[in-house]
Amino acid sequence: MAEWPKVVNPDRQIDCTGLFCPLPILRTSEAMTQMLAGEVLEMLSDDPASDADVRRWAQRTGHELLA
Repeated sequence: MAEWPKVVNPDRQIDCTGLFCPLPILRTSEAMTQMLAGEVLEMLSDDPASDADVRRWAQRTGHELLA
């Protein structure tokens, strides 16, 4: 039987579309300082480098990247 992806409702959303490095990471980092442990942040970005940047940032800071 196929397993459906888990649906996660973010506690906070930020829109970084139209912004390029380093702004999406800076805005993500700033937003995370205003959140509690266990809360989920959704960051939208159209910067092609954001995927790799967010993955490295999450590893460096100890945050879990869900998708």
